[in-house]
Amino acid sequence: MSNRQGGFLAPSHHCRRNNLVDVSSISPIHPTSSTLFCLLNVRSLRNKSFICQDFILSNNIDFFIITESWLCPDEYAPLIETCPPDYLFFHQPRPSGRGGGVACINKNAFKCSPVSFGCFTSFEILSFIIRNNLPFLCVLIYRPPKLISGFIQDFSELLSVIMLKYDRVLILGDFNIHVCCPSSSPFAVDFIKLLDSFNLTQHVNFPSHSKGHTLDLVISSGLNLGEINQIDFPVSDHNALQFQIPFLFPDSKPTSLFHSRPLNLQSAPVFCQAFTKYRESVNNTSHTVDELVSVFNSSCTYILDSIAPVRLRRSRAASLPWITEEVRNTKRQCRRAERKWKKDRNCTSLATLKDLMFCYQLKIKEARNCYFSNLIRTHDHNPRILFKTVNSIIGPPPNQPVEPTAEKCERFLNHFISKINNIRQNFHSISRQPDSDSCPPSTLTQFSQISLSTLEHTVTGSKSSTCLSDCIPTWFLKAVLPTVGRDIVNIINCSLSSGIFPSHFKHAVVSPLLKKPSLDPAVFSNFRPISKLPFLSKILEKTVASQLISFMNENQVFEKFQSGFRRLHSTETALVKVANDLLLAADSGFYSVLILLDLSAAFDTVDHSVLINRLKHSVRVSGVALDWFTFYLSNRSFSVSLGDASSPCAPLSCGVPQGSILGPLLFTIYMLPLGHILRRHNINFHCYADDTQLYVPLKPGSTDASSILSCLSEVKTWMYNNFLQLNDSKSEMIIITPSGPSTSSVHDISSSLRVFSDNLCTEARNLGFLFDSNLSCDAQVTKVVQTCFATLRQLSKIRPFLSPALLEIIIHALISSRLDYCNALYSGISQHNIHRLQLIQNAAARLLTHTRRSDHITPVLAVLHWLPVSFRIDFKVLLLVFKALNGLAPPYIQDLLTPYEPGRSLRSSGRALLEVPYSRLVSRGDRAFAVRGPRLWNALLEGLRQHFVTVCFEKCYTNKVIIIINLILVSAEYPAQPYEILT
Repeated sequence: MSNRQGGFLAPSHHCRRNNLVDVSSISPIHPTSSTLFCLLNVRSLRNKSFICQDFILSNNIDFFIITESWLCPDEYAPLIETCPPDYLFFHQPRPSGRGGGVACINKNAFKCSPVSFGCFTSFEILSFIIRNNLPFLCVLIYRPPKLISGFIQDFSELLSVIMLKYDRVLILGDFNIHVCCPSSSPFAVDFIKLLDSFNLTQHVNFPSHSKGHTLDLVISSGLNLGEINQIDFPVSDHNALQFQIPFLFPDSKPTSLFHSRPLNLQSAPVFCQAFTKYRESVNNTSHTVDELVSVFNSSCTYILDSIAPVRLRRSRAASLPWITEEVRNTKRQCRRAERKWKKDRNCTSLATLKDLMFCYQLKIKEARNCYFSNLIRTHDHNPRILFKTVNSIIGPPPNQPVEPTAEKCERFLNHFISKINNIRQNFHSISRQPDSDSCPPSTLTQFSQISLSTLEHTVTGSKSSTCLSDCIPTWFLKAVLPTVGRDIVNIINCSLSSGIFPSHFKHAVVSPLLKKPSLDPAVFSNFRPISKLPFLSKILEKTVASQLISFMNENQVFEKFQSGFRRLHSTETALVKVANDLLLAADSGFYSVLILLDLSAAFDTVDHSVLINRLKHSVRVSGVALDWFTFYLSNRSFSVSLGDASSPCAPLSCGVPQGSILGPLLFTIYMLPLGHILRRHNINFHCYADDTQLYVPLKPGSTDASSILSCLSEVKTWMYNNFLQLNDSKSEMIIITPSGPSTSSVHDISSSLRVFSDNLCTEARNLGFLFDSNLSCDAQVTKVVQTCFATLRQLSKIRPFLSPALLEIIIHALISSRLDYCNALYSGISQHNIHRLQLIQNAAARLLTHTRRSDHITPVLAVLHWLPVSFRIDFKVLLLVFKALNGLAPPYIQDLLTPYEPGRSLRSSGRALLEVPYSRLVSRGDRAFAVRGPRLWNALLEGLRQHFVTVCFEKCYTNKVIIIINLILVSAEYPAQPYEILT
């Protein structure tokens, strides 16, 4: 065995005995030491999490392998509780029922990458590769005891794959096979023969279960395993198995030091006084914007170095802040009981030890609950800290850390550069024609100067994000803004008047972020580049963006059907427009072809010369303003940063700056000619940033798709000429059918669209909403129900931490927001789907109010003032209609509504009704297609008072809903938060 000591609980300095080794006397682990593995069938981790955490710490275990965790999908709280500081975990939940579930908790110094070998019906599997100095595959197995048929075949298929691909393999887990007595079990004989046929060695030769059987196995190939020992850890009927693998050590960190400034809010007055004196003493004769920026940065750096110099500090080891003296006392009692049991091996001593262990589990859990409850209560006004805290308790596992070395940063840099170069190299030989877009009547020649008050409003309304290029932290800049504001105003106004963008603001620092925790961090394509720019650069860009947007709005330059990054526009308004058009077509008996186009790295491949030409001719920017954009796009650079390591700088010759304020706006301008092409072919379309969707109705039996094909051909040509690559493999097509599935018609239409025939699907995600071929919203509702109930399960774990008010805030943020997202599209769906959504709200209300399942839910919703799901849908439609009638909605929504005024005097005159377009209703099961908009609006206005009085919560909502209706009918203003009326 190694020099690692300890029982199942960490030693206490207050109860040191002769049989305990002094921690200070233990020599540090040498680079040639071993890595310690421990395997345990824990039989439910929920009520043993902190006991297991102490066991990991006391034995200094590197890899803690768990079988039978009994955890469900998306249940992370017990694993988070078990994980000590600086540890990570992998998790494969049990598929269903009781039992099952495997997990691995390991030090984050080890580089581990998950690997998938598919699913097997006879056992559960979790596999990953450890990529340190001795890379090998680690496979965790749990086989339920009753699943015998098919195991040998499934396991042999797994071995045939991994043994041909990997030289070093470690397989361990609970196999529930009596390998100790093969003579009485033909199943065990077959299993042993299977291991022999693949030259695998099984190392456990003693009972691992309390009934005397060897069920937990450690199997290896190509690895030198040390002796396998049992560890006293009486939390399960299985023994803990511990062993070592030599020469598998984590890469040692060269240092645990880091640089920082000891800044706080008390430093702000000192900085302001020093900055004022320094500015008066220095004769500033700077005239160019680059000189002004240089002087400002050097002044701030000089003063910060004098009042808060950069210090080299040692990072502290992570600790558990909720450990109280009461918890420590309980831990000492456990240690005494442990020593007594190890001495006499008495059943009474063992029972006492188990009681104290679970008492310790309860004590530390109560202390942790109290700590997080106080933390959340203290920061209930700060959403960022509030939800960060909640996510740390119930959230998914953190991403595997990437090794912060200069070599890794440079490899990321080369990957991001080559990705764009591979796309751009296809376009070099294309001859480009100037765009023939219509031009606005006026011209933007220069930008207006700003005042100090405007700067203060812009800065205080911006997020406090700091870049490595910033000379002063953003939070500290906001604190000293009254002193340094005048200098920043001079920088911005000089830039706007001279048409020069400061060179210091052109460098971006990119941090790679893994797209999903389950992806392999060794594959660079699984990372998303997160770009950070200097804070003052964003303030300058905000100033320019606000003036450019005002100019484009006044001259109607924006594409009408572009909803990305525009005021009063959203994904919901875009989808309402698209869904309304598709429903109208289906209501009239037409098929509709919906094509969702996908672009590869669209923002990164924008050509600067084409963009400047677009600004000049399509937007009519000229003079100093055009010079400013030319300087803004030219000579940009970026570098990759990981921790303290960074890569060299590399130029950015194309693309709009990621992480910038102007980037999305400039991309919208870049895409302006696309709308003219689609209108020329009479194709309906809608855009949201780089997401473009085309849809066109087709008559039943018609297979003539020439207009769509010619349009797609011209769109591809235009994108090719503008350095935009259409990703055919990720583009999708859905055929909306008018009345139930029609296989022959759908096949004929897809065959005629030969370009996208391979991309035909029955459902596709469109701006976060799942569209299906009959617009029934079944897939979307199923996804919402799955996500919400998984979140509610997690929230039930942290309910003891939260007051009812805070829990309601979190429920609205995590549950109600999902129920309300694009819920205007739910209007008219089946009552079955409405009921499924209502179950989510009912479950959330029961969780919040501790209501039993047998209690009636309607009074509970009434007390909470929560509108039921069906009424929330109607309310959203009413709200959209109100906004459209009062100029608070996009023009394409306003165009859907036409006020109804009869030709002669009727009772309907002056009742704010809307015209209903003629259409033929087509029945579809238990629902019918209806025009969602004017028809629903009139129906609600005609019968909403009586409807709510008779159906809704009698006295609770009647008056409030009448107030809403009257506001909509007679008022030109509406509260910013409409749901506040109901509270």
